[in-house]
Amino acid sequence: LGGESLDTLEEWVRGTFAGLPSGKGPRPSFEAAGMPFKGRRLYCMPAVKDYHEVSVTFPLPSLFPHYAKKAEHYVSHLVGHEGPGSLLSALKRLGWATDLCAGIDGDGHSQNTACHLFSATVTLTDAGLAAGPGLGLAAIALVFQYLEMLEEQGPQAWVWQELRDIANIKFTFQEEGDPMDMVTNLAANMHLCKPEHVLCADYLHETWDPALVTTLLRHMRADGNYRVDLLTHGASFDQVRQQMDVLASSCGKTISSEAEPWFTMEAIAMDLPDGKWQEWAAGVDEKVRAQLHLPPPNPFVATDFSLRATDADAQATAAACQALAQSEGLTVVLADPP
Repeated sequence: LGGESLDTLEEWVRGTFAGLPSGKGPRPSFEAAGMPFKGRRLYCMPAVKDYHEVSVTFPLPSLFPHYAKKAEHYVSHLVGHEGPGSLLSALKRLGWATDLCAGIDGDGHSQNTACHLFSATVTLTDAGLAAGPGLGLAAIALVFQYLEMLEEQGPQAWVWQELRDIANIKFTFQEEGDPMDMVTNLAANMHLCKPEHVLCADYLHETWDPALVTTLLRHMRADGNYRVDLLTHGASFDQVRQQMDVLASSCGKTISSEAEPWFTMEAIAMDLPDGKWQEWAAGVDEKVRAQLHLPPPNPFVATDFSLRATDADAQATAAACQALAQSEGLTVVLADPP
């Protein structure tokens, strides 16, 4: 990054770093490390802010080789949708949540060569925290029901095509951003994608792969691998601790007390029992559950950006305006565009 020409910057870089080896052996990969967690475990932690937030995180295979397919964007778009039939719409109708976000964070922890971590995070109301067995688990049960619905419906090509068209619009008409951020992002992309895709990798929807979408959804089943994290504030944390004791006693699980190593934040954890999600979702009104469905197609996504007016049209319009002004005895100050 600099104010000089690319040729000058390249000359400086080559002169400065020519003595460094260009790379020895294959690119480092941590695929052999496997997934960061297995099984199904619940963690409860006190929150600093006065709110309740529950999230479920799924470990997925690394998606770096599939950057041009954007299968994870397909899933995050549908899970995080806010219109009629959406998961958030159902949670709000029940009075359980005020906000929901889903997807893979753009950091080195959630995206690496070992795995990608997909999270769905729900901001709970007091009613959402207490629903079902408490601990926000009834809201997570509804998340699983929505994911199950997506798997039953199967991958929808038109949804991915909408995302592709929107990404094309964002890339084509993006505003100028911070140069340092752009250079940093491009440097990171150079390690992950083909040279011809460095500039557009974050927006590229090159191949629709329904099999990959199906694979991701299978990794998000209620009987798969995931962790549930609950953050809650003050007196609610004491209530959560009691609810956790009741849950552990009812299913023969053990609660462990842990401390976060850097800030020594308290956390209590337990393994989640198998086959309980349907029971925990029993409090969901059947009418609400039946209204979970895919969003309708968006008719307002533009794909044709060709100009409707030609030079001849502009000249004809200017001539007509000038003739009208003269017929009214007016003086034309500016008949043509500057």
